Amino acid sequence: MSLETELKQVRRLTGGRVHLVVEAEGDRQALCGAALEAGTYELTDRPADCRSCLRRKDDPTRLSSAFFASDQGSRLLELSLEQARRRPRRQPAPGKPAVPPPSRRAPKPEPEPEPEVLGELYTAGFRRFAENTFTSPAGVIVHMSGERVADVTFEGRIQVRRSGAATVTLRAGDVDLTYSAKGGKLLGVCRKS
Repeated sequence: MSLETELKQVRRLTGGRVHLVVEAEGDRQALCGAALEAGTYELTDRPADCRSCLRRKDDPTRLSSAFFASDQGSRLLELSLEQARRRPRRQPAPGKPAVPPPSRRAPKPEPEPEPEVLGELYTAGFRRFAENTFTSPAGVIVHMSGERVADVTFEGRIQVRRSGAATVTLRAGDVDLTYSAKGGKLLGVCRKS
């Protein structure tokens, strides 16, 4: 049943045009805006001939307003639900895959685990913050340049310890940076302590 079939044809008792209304009881307003007082109009089987009513019966906003103005908003909702149930489900366009509902979608693949060692950085205990940046739980930020530690940022105390003749360890928060000069090369290691 459509909204149009819910409309009633009424005519003033004094004659004139046949109007369309939502409900033919009590004071009503025709789709054209004509005020019809109770007892001054009657239902008729004649087709509507009011041009404004006929033009407005195809306007969904006018029909909705008329239903709500006559306290028939719940009926409008019922009719809308009926129409929605009868509508065929849209099929995806040819060549486009149908997207399954969220509950049936394949789970997202797990992110690849961080390698244990990225050049000078041992990644255990660090969280990747950006492509070349890692953070520790204490807020130490380690920036990598290729396989080398390029920059370490920490707001706090830094301790320096010397171990033997060629090794120095810098402790920034919960991160140890150890550098040693062996065989004429400077070797660095950065790990969470």
